[in-house]
Amino acid sequence: PCINNVTRDEYQKNVNTLHSILRGKSNIDKFVNEMEAEMNRAAEIQDYEKAQQIRDTLRRLNNLSAKQKMEKYLRRNLDEEYVGIIKEIETAVAHVMTLRRTKGVITDRKKFDFELIGDNSLATFLSQYYSTVPEIPRFVYVNEMPVSREALEASIERFTDHEVNIILVSDDFQLKEKKDLMDLVTRNLKLHVEKGHAPGIVELKNILHLPIIPSVIDCFDISNFGNTYAVGACTRFVDGKPYKDGYRKFKIRLTFNQNDFAMIQEIVTRRYSPIQTENYPRGRAQPLPDLIVIDGGKGQLHCAIDALHKAGLEVPCISLAKENEEIYSPDSTQPVLLSRNSAALKIIQYIRDEAHRFGLAYNRDLRRIKTNHKNISSPNLIKT
Repeated sequence: PCINNVTRDEYQKNVNTLHSILRGKSNIDKFVNEMEAEMNRAAEIQDYEKAQQIRDTLRRLNNLSAKQKMEKYLRRNLDEEYVGIIKEIETAVAHVMTLRRTKGVITDRKKFDFELIGDNSLATFLSQYYSTVPEIPRFVYVNEMPVSREALEASIERFTDHEVNIILVSDDFQLKEKKDLMDLVTRNLKLHVEKGHAPGIVELKNILHLPIIPSVIDCFDISNFGNTYAVGACTRFVDGKPYKDGYRKFKIRLTFNQNDFAMIQEIVTRRYSPIQTENYPRGRAQPLPDLIVIDGGKGQLHCAIDALHKAGLEVPCISLAKENEEIYSPDSTQPVLLSRNSAALKIIQYIRDEAHRFGLAYNRDLRRIKTNHKNISSPNLIKT
């Protein structure tokens, strides 16, 4: 305005517009179109000096636009997000953690939970999640490949103006830095999940190298009194506590001598037969446990595993021998000896002792019924 090429109001309007463009609040293309229309009007009325000034301004704006687009592209290409998921089958809940990294710096971290019902999956989560976030990264690293990856990428790209690549970070992933970040996400997820479980349950998972936290544990025990009274018992614990609806008791039907191995095989087979597991009441305790404990040594353990294999079942199984409280597993030739103060040992001792109590009580009930029946049949029998 100092040399009277434009009015003060026009100058202030242009300054405000440029300021908005530089801050990314206005569309530069719209402003360029308006400037080109004004340049054409100036040329039509033969105001060539003004037209030339507008042309020079447009050239500078084109350079600025190209630079902004390049910076935006580079910035987005440096954006990446790590999405880890852990599923708790026994509670039918999935836990998700996202970690956003921009230009090498971790900028955001979030946790989510969703129920594993209907078509809920990692794919549906990612689709919904990226339909709501303000910025979508160029690369999404996952610890589980979602179904229909290409279709999911195309679906997410509808919300942005660049390609989206979903990349699985497997155990043998070559880029160490990205593998370390995904490991960080999964470690934090595991800590988040473990907070909701008894310490002994978590310790048991780590000691036995189980794939999931054994929230649901079944224990089998045999109680026999001579060759006449032989019964089996199965107790179920959920999150380290007795779950009485999951208790089962068995009269031994197929073994007619004191053969604990055959009896274990029989009751494990019967416990997980289709008749036992179908129409099981819905709840936290599922038809199959996360871990099976057998009261006994290696022989009883192998018989139980044989019964599971014949039924087509793959459930982690261990045994606990009473004398030295040795834990046997099928993957180890040597037993595991835990400290007497171990929370994990106390958990399996508790469920083993409960199975022993439950089986012994059933055995006593049967003997009492038999005795009472004899007394009724022989009224002159003298009781001692």
